[in-house]
Amino acid sequence: MALRVSSPWWLAAVLVLGLFSLFMGERAFAHTSIASQLSWLGVLLIAGSVATRGWVLTRTRGSQRRIEAISILCHMGLLLALLGYWLTTASGISLLGIEGEAAVARWRMTVHVLWLIAFICSLLPLILIEVSLGLTRRSTFKRPAGGPDASVEVFLVREMASSGLSIALAAAFLMVTCNIADQRNVRKDVSYFKTSSPGSATVSMVKSLGEPLRVLIFFPENSEVAPEVEEYVRALAEASSNLEFEMHDRLLDADLAKEHRVSREGTIVLLNDDKSKSFNISPDLSVARKRALREFDSKFQKTLMSVIREAKIAYMMVGHGELNDPKSVGAMGAKSSLKKSTLIKKELTQLNYKVRDYEGFGKEVPDDCSILFILAPRIALLENELRAIDDYLAKGGSAVIAMDPEAEMRLELLQQRLGVAFNPAPLADDKVFMVRTRSVTDHSLILTNQFLSHASVSMLSRGAARSVMLFVGPGSFDIVPFGESAEGYKNFGVVRTMSTGFRDLGTSDSPRNYRFDKDTEKRDRYNVVVAVDSTPTAKEKGMRVVLISDADVLSDGILGRVAVAQDMLVDVVKWTGGEEAFTGETVSEKDKRIEHTKSQDAKWFYGTMVGAPLLMLGLGLLFLSRRRRKTRRSQS
Repeated sequence: MALRVSSPWWLAAVLVLGLFSLFMGERAFAHTSIASQLSWLGVLLIAGSVATRGWVLTRTRGSQRRIEAISILCHMGLLLALLGYWLTTASGISLLGIEGEAAVARWRMTVHVLWLIAFICSLLPLILIEVSLGLTRRSTFKRPAGGPDASVEVFLVREMASSGLSIALAAAFLMVTCNIADQRNVRKDVSYFKTSSPGSATVSMVKSLGEPLRVLIFFPENSEVAPEVEEYVRALAEASSNLEFEMHDRLLDADLAKEHRVSREGTIVLLNDDKSKSFNISPDLSVARKRALREFDSKFQKTLMSVIREAKIAYMMVGHGELNDPKSVGAMGAKSSLKKSTLIKKELTQLNYKVRDYEGFGKEVPDDCSILFILAPRIALLENELRAIDDYLAKGGSAVIAMDPEAEMRLELLQQRLGVAFNPAPLADDKVFMVRTRSVTDHSLILTNQFLSHASVSMLSRGAARSVMLFVGPGSFDIVPFGESAEGYKNFGVVRTMSTGFRDLGTSDSPRNYRFDKDTEKRDRYNVVVAVDSTPTAKEKGMRVVLISDADVLSDGILGRVAVAQDMLVDVVKWTGGEEAFTGETVSEKDKRIEHTKSQDAKWFYGTMVGAPLLMLGLGLLFLSRRRRKTRRSQS
């Protein structure tokens, strides 16, 4: 019996395996030790499959040759797509000599769309061709000539290839449409809207009032915002009998408005004894709903704080290249949002603190200091400066000390007072981290929800399941014995890393490699925030200190973007300032940014980019198979 040469079914499987191996090497396991091996394995499998297809094409004749020609055309399209992908990589761009961020970005976007279209338009027809040919008598390169008529097979292959190409072009059209829509983005607010309700922190503050609080609300009668504000204040009035509120129209009650210096609609005035504070929101609902009403609880709470007590004073150490004073030593990174902190002063002001500078250099900490902030001095403090701080703490002072592994500042003699030693070795986590650049350096962006139930991190510990804190290459703290003069002192690791964290000691060749080296490094829950306090005595109030191993969490780059960092700062200030009774949740209806860890990001990516298309393809093939079986039964 005559034989004819054709491609076996497993040749397509080799091609798919090669594409999968290449994908895993370039994406799933990128920047790992096995990435290059997987990528080269994928390239070899793809090249071997294409070469074998070419050999088959030269060995066959007639109708079977036309079938192989269609298949090899799909393979050529895949090779062209992979070449396009390589031209978007760093090595491809370097070969082409493209320079400038804007030019590189345009090139990558254009070629990325083109190679994806070529890839889809080649792979889908090839898959449908293989499905139409089936597995029967296709396990070897030679098939008996007495099988199905090759001309019929050519017709089926052409039809399936045409169908696959139609589906691929439709998908390509949707992809291009989505890209254009992204470039020409038009936004319309159709989000869920709700005015924030009173949080537990605000309720606690209202309940602690010794004198009645009077709230005057000035809105025009037809304002849609007035009922939203009234509902919020009414809930507070029901929680405490010390709060009374009144609704007024600024124009109808002109004398009252003049008395309290109300000059615009949407003013809320808080009166307590002889103190008065006010704030404004727009009376237009379309404007107020965007932010003011969603964060109304935060605004009301901060205004209330300035009314119910006298302003306290917070001192910030300056002159050593601190976050709040980076230019004092000509710090090179002063322009980076992670190397400066201006927002912390704003937060302290809203918590009714007056912020002043403390130059140090051996001077005593002023007696009116409520909290002393030492924010990562870039140069080491002198011994007499550390001694002045130690004397302040010994008298029952309060302080927030932020460390930086790259700075020279160390605790030194404060270590015995605090029972804490700082280890500057930067921490990393290759299991739980924030995906930013998709490179190995992302392992320094540590995420954790390990919060102790302590007043200094009250809001974080209450919402530990959904609160995730970000640290950027922090150091860590070790608990050590207290000195003899620190009787009655206690310390707690209030925030720790996940159990997958490790001190990135690196190797002798690479001091920091962002990877876990099991021979020299250890996974553990490392302390990144520690709270220390002492028992108050008849003569002195109790000392309260919070130590943070990563000053970046108090920088503008994180405070301005990460809500959890803001919550931690508020709790830390309230606890060190002796106002833990005011700690609690501040309700915000502001839309939260959705951020994923590496594992979550991978699940979403594979689910949407791989899982959903495979599901639709499987359903289509199942429908096609059932239709073909019905056709065969009807013909028989």
